[in-house]
Amino acid sequence: MALCAIFFASGFVWDVSITHNGSEDRAILLTLTELGLYPGVRVSEVNEEQTKERVIAALPDLSWVGITVNGARVKIDYRLRTEKPTIIPNGEPCSIYAEKDGVLTKLYVYQGKQIASVGETVRKGDLLVNAEVPIGKEGHFVLAHALADAEARTWYEMTAVSIPTTDRKVYTGRVFTRKYLIFFDRQINLSPTYGKTMVEYDIIIEKEEVFQGVPCTLVTETYREYERITEELNLEAETARLQNVLTNTISAGLEHGRICSADFTVNNSDEAVRVTIACECLEDIAVPGAYIPSVG
Repeated sequence: MALCAIFFASGFVWDVSITHNGSEDRAILLTLTELGLYPGVRVSEVNEEQTKERVIAALPDLSWVGITVNGARVKIDYRLRTEKPTIIPNGEPCSIYAEKDGVLTKLYVYQGKQIASVGETVRKGDLLVNAEVPIGKEGHFVLAHALADAEARTWYEMTAVSIPTTDRKVYTGRVFTRKYLIFFDRQINLSPTYGKTMVEYDIIIEKEEVFQGVPCTLVTETYREYERITEELNLEAETARLQNVLTNTISAGLEHGRICSADFTVNNSDEAVRVTIACECLEDIAVPGAYIPSVG
């Protein structure tokens, strides 16, 4: 009965986890639940390719999603879509806008008319440097291809959560080997049928051509049984790992900047290890954009 219960349970998904630990984790888990991938669903009902396509369609910020089914566990990984930068030919007029919210610390204008000032708080999309450069009488101007460097203080907050236990593989020493021939499209078994005697195992598949030029292949499958042992994580080490994950995730999003200071808030319990980072950064937020004529 115990073996039957284990076999029955192995047909269901009992854990869905994300390895990325990024800003879209919660949105992806919610979307997966809506699409029918959640703890308790039958493994046979999980269509990996279809689910990946539907997740990307539902969340446009994602460029790639990986779904790996390993027994009763499902692991998710993803990559965020990187928007192509706006490229405006040098001969065309353009203005400079704020790419992100922040407080300006430096503003060097090489071409164009300065609009914003150092110390000013700007919002994403605010005009920093105008393409309209005044000349002669009031109201007269020429259009320039604006160029500028705009450094600003920016702030970010992000949280990472981890379960305070981990599963480790322990091999039992039981190893089964199965051999068979594939002759054209026909399979010829060379080993006895063991039946489904192992719940979790690693499999190594080796293929060898028997006769050169003849479609006959000898396949050897080696099954190594293992058990999963649940262990308590070292909370100090896991907290440090999550702090490193958060720091690296934010740093990866700073294409033209760096983290100046960071504070971490740690909340550990029996159910989860939760770490929140609040950091201040310095980054170049100047981005070229289409010239929009001034009103009046």
